[in-house]
Amino acid sequence: GDMWQSRRRLHESASADKGPLSDAALVDRIKIGKSANTGSHLKVEADDGTEVIATTHGTRKPHGTYFIKDLVPAIPGRDTGYPATIINRYGKGASLYFAGQPDRLFNRQGHPDYEQLLVNAVTWGSPVAPIRVGAPSTVEATYWQLASGGYLVCLLNHTHEPVFSSPASGAKVASSRDVFRAITEVIPIHQIKIHLAGAPASAKVLVGQADLNISKDQLILERLNEYAVIKIDV
Repeated sequence: GDMWQSRRRLHESASADKGPLSDAALVDRIKIGKSANTGSHLKVEADDGTEVIATTHGTRKPHGTYFIKDLVPAIPGRDTGYPATIINRYGKGASLYFAGQPDRLFNRQGHPDYEQLLVNAVTWGSPVAPIRVGAPSTVEATYWQLASGGYLVCLLNHTHEPVFSSPASGAKVASSRDVFRAITEVIPIHQIKIHLAGAPASAKVLVGQADLNISKDQLILERLNEYAVIKIDV
């Protein structure tokens, strides 16, 4: 009974609005805490000494289920004035705070704007990496600096059969909207370039089987199957 009453009140409230809210009306509701379905954001205020570099905007149309489920990016509307991204500096360190969830949006949508936002945030808050790997986004790259001054680079190939969307009947499955199946084939990646800050003295593949060519300040791995571990001396 309580659930039915709640749904009835929600329907009556929506009917009373008589159409989509304007940008101004939506922002006014956000500011007084009465706007529902405005996405996964927090209303925050910046402390003294912090720097606000982006603010949260309302949307140009009401949120439908496709917005709530992060199926498509929302269309920006009027500026709410609430911070979306804040820089906080403390001593020699600094933090970058997002009031929204760009990581979740990128994971669900794969939108290149969210990817670039996250890449820029990590690049801004990190020292310049001595190693950069030029490979498709399906290749996971990790490196360790050795006591000798050299590096150990691990490459893991996640390029396999695509993940197929689930049918409508599986919409209530707790796992996801996706159907996962066993990986039966890993597709090799060719011509992976490992860029170094300086010229390498030598390099060899410790795990995996592939040709490795040295060219000035970069290494070229001719083929990556499932994974490879490369030791680089500088």
